[in-house]
Amino acid sequence: MPRQNELNDALHKFGWKNMLSERFTPAGGKEEGLLNHTSHYSKSRHHNHLHLQGYAPNIQTVYMGGELENVTVTATRKKQ
Repeated sequence: MPRQNELNDALHKFGWKNMLSERFTPAGGKEEGLLNHTSHYSKSRHHNHLHLQGYAPNIQTVYMGGELENVTVTATRKKQ
């Protein structure tokens, strides 16, 4: 479950605020639990997948480097 929780932490950080899962007992575990940043949803079987909904980005990215070079975007490929 640690890798899934790391993924959920990243999804939450970048705007996914409403994720649904089901309480489950991880392989080799003894206690039932929920993944990070999820709400319990038991109306159907969600023990093997995650529902992502409620995307609400709230992060502003800041470029901390030097000058960026200009980029030209065209509709055709440049021949090499």
